[in-house]
Amino acid sequence: MKYPIKRKYKILCALTFVVIAAALYIWYFTLVPDRMGWVDTLDIDFVALRRPVQSDYSDIMTYEKDGVIEFFSPKKLEDSRQGRLRLIGTNRSDVTYQAIYADKKDEKPIVLIESNSVHLSRLTDSGYVYMAVFDFQRPKAEIKELGSDIYCKVFFIRMFSPIHETNEMVIPYNHIVTCFCQEDTLAIHKLY
Repeated sequence: MKYPIKRKYKILCALTFVVIAAALYIWYFTLVPDRMGWVDTLDIDFVALRRPVQSDYSDIMTYEKDGVIEFFSPKKLEDSRQGRLRLIGTNRSDVTYQAIYADKKDEKPIVLIESNSVHLSRLTDSGYVYMAVFDFQRPKAEIKELGSDIYCKVFFIRMFSPIHETNEMVIPYNHIVTCFCQEDTLAIHKLY
């Protein structure tokens, strides 16, 4: 003997499926959890800015880079968010990844540093130190003329998902000038 499923239970099952599908979509494919504070933003702190040495280059890097930024994170970045790590430094504070590629020139920040090679450098007692070997995207003279700090974020880029970001770290202008505009200085370190 068949028991007919009542119409209201069919509607309830369909509605439950729609709600679960919408919740999964919002959680995995939008930035709503980040913006609402449901997911912690990863913190990074500036450690050092220096010129690269030969040991900074991996086997796949065959050309020289302009500099190295070292930064500290209490959590391992690769475990917290999946995706490719990309460090971008601009002349403006609180920049999103989408603003970097905006069409309007007045809203578009000037990208000063860019690194597609962000790697774990060493493990410390309190966290992880990462190294980003970067290129200047503008001539050094132009960066010196801007006279502003460089605001850097690490973005987590993954196909078909939102681009997550860390908090912002500031590289002081005097560190940049001292490290890259004077030939006798090789590194500027912030005590951490």
